[in-house]
Amino acid sequence: MSTNAVETRIPRNVGPRSDTGHADHGPSITIATSIRADRYRIFQVLTVAEYIETWLTLPDQSGDWPLIVTSDPNSFRIDWQCRQKVGLSIAGSFRTFRRSKLLFTWTKQGMNESGNSLVSIRLHGDFERTKLSLTHSGLGSLVERSWHHEMWNRSLHKLSHLF
Repeated sequence: MSTNAVETRIPRNVGPRSDTGHADHGPSITIATSIRADRYRIFQVLTVAEYIETWLTLPDQSGDWPLIVTSDPNSFRIDWQCRQKVGLSIAGSFRTFRRSKLLFTWTKQGMNESGNSLVSIRLHGDFERTKLSLTHSGLGSLVERSWHHEMWNRSLHKLSHLF
């Protein structure tokens, strides 16, 4: 189990780059947490559909309506079943860089639809503890930033307690 709290900040965008050093893709959220597991195990939990279903937690998600995650080597789809129909879908494609960085597109359809956005996850550490840093950029509205902020906080908290 992780003993560190999830840290959150919403960076100011300055010019073509934000203060995080990432290219500016619009308003973003940044969250970091420390997880008591090696980088390889965390990478697997972040990229394998069956594992994603165990830690990803949407705002207002109840246990009665599960997430269904499907993936192939370069893309994923997350469906939230609600009352016998798909209430929300999130789809994207991703690239990995040496099991320490994931970069993926994120398109949410359904409740409070949003345009395309970009998620970057970096893993720092090797053996007993890994720091996970997540930046989700291109979230145009305050409603979308709030929704994604809550989702990522809940999800990373649950992820850190899997180990």
